Amino acid sequence: MLALSLPVEFINGIRELLLANRTLWWWFVAFSVVTFTGSVILVPWLLARMPADYFTHRKRHRTDWSTEHPFSRFMIQLGKNIGGSALIVAGLLMFFPPGMGLVTMFAGLVLMDFPGKYKIERWAVNRQPVLNAVNWLRARYDRPPLEMWIPPRKRKNPPPEQPGAGEIENG
Repeated sequence: MLALSLPVEFINGIRELLLANRTLWWWFVAFSVVTFTGSVILVPWLLARMPADYFTHRKRHRTDWSTEHPFSRFMIQLGKNIGGSALIVAGLLMFFPPGMGLVTMFAGLVLMDFPGKYKIERWAVNRQPVLNAVNWLRARYDRPPLEMWIPPRKRKNPPPEQPGAGEIENG
């Protein structure tokens, strides 16, 4: 019961803070509107520009900026991670007023760089409803559907070896 009451108390605390500070509330509303509008415009455009074979690789392919100077790479990654973290926090806050909280959090996740991110993206897009929606959007922009890498299935119980398999008969 304590685990459930902590998020409720946190949500009520943020709600009271926003209601007590009118300027902060209007900044929050403005940020929500800008983020929602940006999501509606940018997400379809970015999905349409994504190469059809983006998810066919087992591991993430190198980015264009991966050949830059190490300091430049570090600064780019730092900026992306700070921006992604800000979007995730904003998405969490957008659960209160109607808006695009989940989409904003997903955009933050996509923007960030961390180990295993490509696998998570591939898993999320490989869900049939998501893949159908993405391919529908891509079709509206006259783009081919996304191709997906399907991992080989691991057998839980491999078939038993046949006696004499692999032996050459001498006769």
